[in-house]
Amino acid sequence: VARTHRTLAAHGAAISEIAIGHGVLGAVSLDGAVRYSDLATGEMLLEDHHEGAAYKVAIGANGYAASVGEDGVVRVMNLDSGVRLALRGHGAGLWSLVFSPDGAQLVTGDLLGAIRVWQLPAIGVVGNRAHRAAVQSLAPHASGDLLVSTARDSTIHVWRWRAGEVRALTVTGTVMAMIGAGAELVLALDDGRLLRWNPEDAQLTHELRGRGPPVIVLERGASDEMIVAGDDAGVISVCQPRAAGCSQISRLESSVLALAVASDGAVIVATAAGEVAMIDADRRSIVATAMQR
Repeated sequence: VARTHRTLAAHGAAISEIAIGHGVLGAVSLDGAVRYSDLATGEMLLEDHHEGAAYKVAIGANGYAASVGEDGVVRVMNLDSGVRLALRGHGAGLWSLVFSPDGAQLVTGDLLGAIRVWQLPAIGVVGNRAHRAAVQSLAPHASGDLLVSTARDSTIHVWRWRAGEVRALTVTGTVMAMIGAGAELVLALDDGRLLRWNPEDAQLTHELRGRGPPVIVLERGASDEMIVAGDDAGVISVCQPRAAGCSQISRLESSVLALAVASDGAVIVATAAGEVAMIDADRRSIVATAMQR
């Protein structure tokens, strides 16, 4: 890992999430700012803005990026052409979004429980789903056929992208975060546990981490063998789902707000309140830090 320190375009408020893809680092913050920067040079390429806080950002496989926030608008950006789109159709603020594995569809979930499936690049709603409580997180299954959603009423729904709901599962506790790990998913519960779950047979298979400070954010590493977790105490851990275990690699000064992992898994970027850190995953050490202005 080269020990270089680049300062990207400063945000005026805490960064709520970051994403890496298509050679770009996307970042959104609680003042509504959306910024996409060149990952190699740090140069800001494109920017957008939400009315109110921006919560989530994602970059798809086909060069589209999207962000959501409390204004209920889905802001889509073509990273190659710079074309911006504002998608409306939700009746409440948005807390979750995810691209399908091929990047052809975008799924968004709002605080009233509504889920919308948008087709890209010919923008249009091709599906509507619903929970009875705020949608907490969304994740596509590795098969490309299933979408999994969680809500604040402790329910997990499994959908087929075009055919509707397959089955539902109720868990004890609230799912704070969720991410795919091969044919399975990793769920972070509000009691600190990380669980492996197979959505095909609705079975919780293994516990990767016991009770403790709740995990706020999960991010996939270079392969399905590596999941990075950041918790409310600032601890960043690397988990190996098949080995059923996690190990701490670093710690920030406060709760981890966002994580992004380089494509080779060697570098992890993490943010906390007022702090951005670049972590060497192999050496398990922070190699660069910066304070948010």
